[in-house]
Amino acid sequence: MLQTISFTVYLLLGGLVFSYIEGWKFLDGVYWADYTLLTVGLGSDFPPKTHLGRSLLFPFAIGGILMVGLVVGSIRSLVLERGKAKLEARMTEIKREKVLKRIKPSKRTIKVGMFKRIEFSQEGLSEVERREQEFHVMRHIQKSAERKRRYTALGLSVVATCILWFVGAVVFRASEGTHQGWTYFQALYFCYTSLLTIGYGDYYPKSNSGKPFFVVWSIVAVPTLTILISNMGDTVVKGFSELTIWLGSLTVLPQEGGFRATLKANIAKLQENPLFHRDSSLPELEKPPGLLPKSGSGHQSRVHADMKSKIESAAINRLMEHLEDEELAEAEKAGEQGDPLARDIHFYHFILARELRKVMKDVNASPPKQYSYQEWAYYLKLVGQDEADPGGHREPPIKPKKGKGDGANIGAGAGTIKFDGERRYSWSWLGTRSPLMGSRSEAEWILERLSKTLEHELRRLKSSDAAVRAEPPPISMADLRKRKSSSSASQ
Repeated sequence: MLQTISFTVYLLLGGLVFSYIEGWKFLDGVYWADYTLLTVGLGSDFPPKTHLGRSLLFPFAIGGILMVGLVVGSIRSLVLERGKAKLEARMTEIKREKVLKRIKPSKRTIKVGMFKRIEFSQEGLSEVERREQEFHVMRHIQKSAERKRRYTALGLSVVATCILWFVGAVVFRASEGTHQGWTYFQALYFCYTSLLTIGYGDYYPKSNSGKPFFVVWSIVAVPTLTILISNMGDTVVKGFSELTIWLGSLTVLPQEGGFRATLKANIAKLQENPLFHRDSSLPELEKPPGLLPKSGSGHQSRVHADMKSKIESAAINRLMEHLEDEELAEAEKAGEQGDPLARDIHFYHFILARELRKVMKDVNASPPKQYSYQEWAYYLKLVGQDEADPGGHREPPIKPKKGKGDGANIGAGAGTIKFDGERRYSWSWLGTRSPLMGSRSEAEWILERLSKTLEHELRRLKSSDAAVRAEPPPISMADLRKRKSSSSASQ
């Protein structure tokens, strides 16, 4: 906002100063300042002819171009970055509702796109497997919604640019047709060369209505073209860049195996794409990660145990990263002499503080970081929820239920822990309360929850209720001792 106001004031003051120096009308001075600062360079009948005017053009043009750059940067950060998150969150919600409506229990498939279906299992799944299955389906929904958001934004920006082009030509045809005899095609040609800042100067407005309209029209073109170019960078330019790299891998920079190995690898990638799948006229069926084969009950129980052990092992490995062997030995020795519960609470607070510092580095990551299911299970464990416990889980609703806390907790992941004055809700990865919903990034969600958890724990230490102070933390030093003993036994 301030950049736009500054640019407008700079434009008007420049028009005033140069109109006084060159003997122009104020309107002509503003018109000249506009096509100069926007680098259109029409070469009309208003070039500076005095020595003072030409001398002042040097700092005036440089300062104006810098201000235009500031305006473009503010448009990108204000309109594109903030609007992108809200639009993507809305499209994710719409896509989520469509996917849940397209579930076919009889065929055990979920249609997540025009050419994409996912198989799912209904029986014989543990709670961890069911939750991981929901998580990966939600990831497919996010990717589909993000892709739709990019091309929808590109389409809208193309339409806005075309409206600016064609409607502007209509106005210039009306204003300059009587003065210079412009046809609609000539006006269209003038608008095109002006929008792209080509500025041949063979056509330019001379009428008293065409000049002020050109000033307003060219200023409106700045945000319009900025948004168009940015959206093209996310879609068309990105695709062209990938195509160039692909062609380069086939010709100039092949892989280590040579041209034939590179060609085979690229053909394999194309065959994995559902658009090139020729075996069936139906969309390709894909089994998302986390889905396991359906077998006998004995095999299923072993698989469930392995899956739970895998989640726990990943969490313990993450905890081990924060402690050296010497620190663990010293903590165990201190725990033998002191209170084990106090030791575990201190260890829990230490892990929360270390993870807070670690997640803070991911908040400003570009593109925003997406965590794996094992990482999510670990962070949810830290804030008080076990993914293997079905107590805080539910079936995903298609529509938010009024009066049930759904609408007010979009993306809240409210099943994590009950903070002071905060009601605990059950949730699903495919529901409206999923941490993957909403406009916040995953790192921001985790950072906020870890901060709330640490604050809640520190307040709990000051509680006058001994039972509250004696509540065990979700992680303990005993978990690390088990891992250390098992690793020593395996060696």
